[in-house]
Amino acid sequence: ISIDDGEPQGGLVSGSGQTNASNSTTTPGLKLHSPDYMVGTKPYYNSKNVDFFIEYEDEYSGIDEAKLYINGNVELQTPTLPQLPTATPHAQVHNVSGGNLREGINNAQLWLKDLATNEWFSGTLDFYIDETEPEGLMEFSSQFELRKNNGKLWTKENDINVDLWYTDPGPNPSGID
Repeated sequence: ISIDDGEPQGGLVSGSGQTNASNSTTTPGLKLHSPDYMVGTKPYYNSKNVDFFIEYEDEYSGIDEAKLYINGNVELQTPTLPQLPTATPHAQVHNVSGGNLREGINNAQLWLKDLATNEWFSGTLDFYIDETEPEGLMEFSSQFELRKNNGKLWTKENDINVDLWYTDPGPNPSGID
């Protein structure tokens, strides 16, 4: 009988993996692969289509199960994460589109269970999806006479006052650049 009382590992045990550090796009075991853009330290995507670099192994008994959780639920839209024999690393990009993803803030977490039933959860990785178009409005001062002809506005004035109004609606918007 072999005893395995060690947890499986997100990232690679050898320390040479891409997901061993933690920052706004990486936590051990998970890395956001090419966010569409960053707003400060917040990673944003402009669609419900996110690539994750997933990396894990177990140096003793091997990986029995691996699951990706999105917003607290097992993500059923992701490809099946493989079982692994002892000390065999898994390091691959997996795509999630739709599924549990939603507009606004999202989070991802990797769960692992080895063959000896030891379990491990990664840290939570937050990211944002902003599919809502920004809105803008131009308003001309009413003190000038503007006439419309053929889809264009005309005036004899050289200087006119124009007010610009804009916003980025939606949950957790990325803001106006």
